[in-house]
Amino acid sequence: MKYSGLGLLTQQAIRQAIWEVLNRHQSKGQPDIALIGSRRSGSTLLMQVIAHHKGMKSVDQPFAPPTATSAQMKALGHPPGGMFIAPSEEDHEKLKAYIRAMQAGDLHVQEPWRFWRKDFHFRSDRLVLKTTDASYLAEVLAEMGLTNVLYFRHPIPQSLSCARNKWGDKLALFARHEPFVHRVLNTQQRNLLTSLIYDGAELDRYVLGWCLENMPLFAAHAAGTPTVFYEDLVKDPDTVLQKLAQVCDIHVSDAMRAMVGRASVSVRNLSDPAATAAIQSGDTDALIGRWRQHVTDADLARVQGILDLFEGCVYRADTVTPLRVSAQTV
Repeated sequence: MKYSGLGLLTQQAIRQAIWEVLNRHQSKGQPDIALIGSRRSGSTLLMQVIAHHKGMKSVDQPFAPPTATSAQMKALGHPPGGMFIAPSEEDHEKLKAYIRAMQAGDLHVQEPWRFWRKDFHFRSDRLVLKTTDASYLAEVLAEMGLTNVLYFRHPIPQSLSCARNKWGDKLALFARHEPFVHRVLNTQQRNLLTSLIYDGAELDRYVLGWCLENMPLFAAHAAGTPTVFYEDLVKDPDTVLQKLAQVCDIHVSDAMRAMVGRASVSVRNLSDPAATAAIQSGDTDALIGRWRQHVTDADLARVQGILDLFEGCVYRADTVTPLRVSAQTV
């Protein structure tokens, strides 16, 4: 259903009223959870599963200005290009105040509003934040006491999915951010960004965007930050769910089990028909490896050349499953 500008404002006002009137949030001291990764990597499903735990309130994309409410933007601020890449000290303090307000229940941000569903809690005491644009905020989130859980999906199918949905590769965003380009990237990475942004194959541009989005998480994964791989979630969901429950200190319920293996909202809306059919039929091999049919050996060689420039990258271009770097893989 399409909404006019007035309809969208009305819808936003209704949701804001539901959040503020029907939900009362008060922490009992258990750590909140931050799911940190990039787009099309299973993040929505992870959030939905964890949010079924009693008292666990989900917060969807709290650091994404494009989907933010007006009340949210007053507290969040406007990062250059719409993404916090190299936040200043002033930005850090504002972000911490923003997170603190959510934790205290004073600020309601992108919460469930369908109060008749199982992931809506009239009283909540913990938060699970799902982000696809906060890789460079992992340290801030940890500083605020959240338990960080990383999630990854192989860069090629993730890139193909983003391109199919006509989402940007984000290279221009990174290139315009001078502190990032000159302080974070090395010479080879900087040269690659400059060359691909103007004259690169679509797959290469999106893969480089995946690397730039995820590069701060590679070291975090190697250092032992709990990590969920999309491929593991598809192939062995029960094991992933049990380990995730341990990391997050939650109990696995029948509702949570029912969520795993079911298409999430984002899958139903954004995946191609073949992917949706594979989910419905339980064809896990097709789900994690079907992308190999859409790339050539030359594509794989170029992609591997890009991945090689990023130390600690958790995938190889020519293998479907991730590299096992950390003992804390969920």
